[in-house]
Amino acid sequence: IQNEIKMTGIEGFLFLIGNPNIAYLLLSLAVLGIIIELSNPGAILPGFIGGISLFLALYSLGMLEANMAALLLIALAVILFIVDAFVTGHGMLTAGGIASMIVGGLLLFRSSPFRIDLWLIIVVALFFAGLMALILGAVLSTYRKKQVTGIGGMIGLEAVVETPLEPRGTVKVHGELWDASTEGESISPGEVVIVKELKGLKLKVARK
Repeated sequence: IQNEIKMTGIEGFLFLIGNPNIAYLLLSLAVLGIIIELSNPGAILPGFIGGISLFLALYSLGMLEANMAALLLIALAVILFIVDAFVTGHGMLTAGGIASMIVGGLLLFRSSPFRIDLWLIIVVALFFAGLMALILGAVLSTYRKKQVTGIGGMIGLEAVVETPLEPRGTVKVHGELWDASTEGESISPGEVVIVKELKGLKLKVARK
């Protein structure tokens, strides 16, 4: 006679996270939480969820005897994602991170009988590719707005000549006096010119 002994709630939970697919999902969730937290400092919740997921993933990966080299590849992917978000590498580092994550997932349980489903690795890779595309797009958009509203936004503005440009003199832009010069032409005070270039704190202008 065989007696069936049911698992306790904790045993069932540990059995669940012992699944290689679940372990990989937990690791991916940890990576996601870290990226969002570092991209939005102070969000707290993504960092908290990422930290818990990382703890559970490491416990699960330890039980499943994960390949250390594969874990290092996934860690490299995280670093590349974060660096690309902060230095705006225009997606090149993200591409390297996606490749590292895919290879890391394929090799994660190479030396054990466990395997991660290939479709899951591809779905996770595509998800992170889309996420990084959104982050990089937001970063580049912010960068462009800063240029438009900052000193770089002066290009194309109208200025009024204050002292004769022969070819050097001063012009007034938005109520501020700037040193300016032309490409050799002389322009009299009171005339309107267009800002063509900015070098340091000196403007290159041309008659409107």
